[in-house]
Amino acid sequence: MEDETKGDSPSTDIGIFLNVLDLATDPPKIAVFEGKRLSKTLGKQRKQEYVIGHEKKGRHVPCGGIERFKRSIHGGKFNNAGMIGYLQDGTPNHWWAQVNSWIAELSSQQHDPAWSNHEQLTQPTTDGQVTECSSAVYRKTEELHLIHLWIKLD
Repeated sequence: MEDETKGDSPSTDIGIFLNVLDLATDPPKIAVFEGKRLSKTLGKQRKQEYVIGHEKKGRHVPCGGIERFKRSIHGGKFNNAGMIGYLQDGTPNHWWAQVNSWIAELSSQQHDPAWSNHEQLTQPTTDGQVTECSSAVYRKTEELHLIHLWIKLD
């Protein structure tokens, strides 16, 4: 769960583990997913939270979904991971353009690790209530392949 005093979450929202019979060892995690709302009604501080966190009391709070993977807060040992977007309003094409504009804006600013226009999401495809696209996330020393699954809730 999120530690609201720090604005962070020490683990992903969904982790998939292998079933192991030895209860003395932790089961190996095979996939991780972070979930974020995609809604025009989120407050100013949270409007870009699918991508990046916000400033609070002069300090950056790394609560953005993609940002957590980029900084290896989530999925640090993985080469593949996923984001689940809960579309509460708007269209998949609206959110695709919006997310890509936020990434483009970040790529023109100083960040550590740096953002790149090459991290923008691929063209989405929609099948019923689910939209899928992907992106690369450039970490300090490696690249993560991120699958984005957006589920239309309205």
